[in-house]
Amino acid sequence: MEINPLRAEELFRSNLNCAEAMLLAYAEASKIESALIPSMGSALGAGLCRTGQVCGAVTGSLMVIGLLCGRRQAGDSNDLAYYYGWLLMQKFAERKGSIDCRELTGQDFNDERAWEDYDYNTNCVPLIRSAAEVLNEIIAELESIPH
Repeated sequence: MEINPLRAEELFRSNLNCAEAMLLAYAEASKIESALIPSMGSALGAGLCRTGQVCGAVTGSLMVIGLLCGRRQAGDSNDLAYYYGWLLMQKFAERKGSIDCRELTGQDFNDERAWEDYDYNTNCVPLIRSAAEVLNEIIAELESIPH
């Protein structure tokens, strides 16, 4: 089930962080109802807890990959999740030049002043759109694998 990039953008604009928006957009598309979503992505925004590290749209997408092909119990292989997570990060970096929030946005979100004049629509919304597009490519590939 693909994620709707426009829905992910809408959720982000509704005051969810980038990771939460990606998770909830996927959950809605897949008819997953859980009190854990979007809260399980809450600490991932602004590059992992406002540290400017990995973009929240990427980490939210990685969590979706975990839902799709992560292991279900100890001892199961995690190879698919690692491979498709790696592939998502590579494809996103190819499109955007980095997966690093601070590099992508030019902002230090630990500085409260960074939030004042930051234009999310110009900067973050295209990142969410790109992450959703890449995630959809991964989802399509996963769905083509015989089970």
